[in-house]
Amino acid sequence: MKKIFIIATVLLSLCSCQSSQSEQPTKPPMTPTKESSPGEEEMSFPKTVEEYLGTKTISAIRKAESGESVKVGSRKSNSGSLLAGYPILAKGKDLSKEQVESLKKLLLDPNSYIFPSAKKVMIAPKYGITLGDVIVLIDSSNLLISVPSDGKSKIEDYDPIKLKVQTLLNELF
Repeated sequence: MKKIFIIATVLLSLCSCQSSQSEQPTKPPMTPTKESSPGEEEMSFPKTVEEYLGTKTISAIRKAESGESVKVGSRKSNSGSLLAGYPILAKGKDLSKEQVESLKKLLLDPNSYIFPSAKKVMIAPKYGITLGDVIVLIDSSNLLISVPSDGKSKIEDYDPIKLKVQTLLNELF
């Protein structure tokens, strides 16, 4: 009698397992059908200099006739002399007319940047340059450049012009 009870229990368990497996919902496809999942923000990167800098900043760069350089702390601060929120550590040289023109060309050249991508590091600028009314922050370690405007920190990779930027920095500091 015990044997019949055990066999019946095993058979019922097997039948139960098979029916529950066939009732499982189908898995969703591996690739999402929507462009972005709920809660995910779609990342957008500038594709042109105009998208990156904006027409107002481009106009200000073109009008710039002078420039000053400073070394800045890599973390923002709320006190002391600041450039775009970064503490000014030391004054560098003023830019010559040739250096101003060279920097203007570099900033406005679409080949100076890597569009549309981004490095997965935070900017930690070491240098700042005021070019007329425009502020340029340079992170020479990560090859990032920021041109803050309209309350936004616009950051791009400057890998294609790293030697030109390093030469300029060497001349200024």
